[in-house]
Amino acid sequence: MSPALVRRVEQIYAKTIANAKQSTQMGLDGTSYIFSTSNGACGLAWSPDPKSQNGRLVELLQHLEKHAGLSTQIGLQRSEKSVAELLRTMERD
Repeated sequence: MSPALVRRVEQIYAKTIANAKQSTQMGLDGTSYIFSTSNGACGLAWSPDPKSQNGRLVELLQHLEKHAGLSTQIGLQRSEKSVAELLRTMERD
């Protein structure tokens, strides 16, 4: 990834964790996600709504996980574009 995109990912990731709000959402099952930063900030999400701030954070990490497994130039370019689009969405939210 380009250094500029990496910086945006780091900034938005940290900002999303810092701006997290407690939710009263309840359910019977789901997946728990734990987020942390190198400076000790952390957060927890349990089966977040995909359109919520936490849901977008999960989506970002899933995009980054897929990106790490890519090896072709075209795949990497498409992945960077997809990450950049998601970051724009997260900045608007």
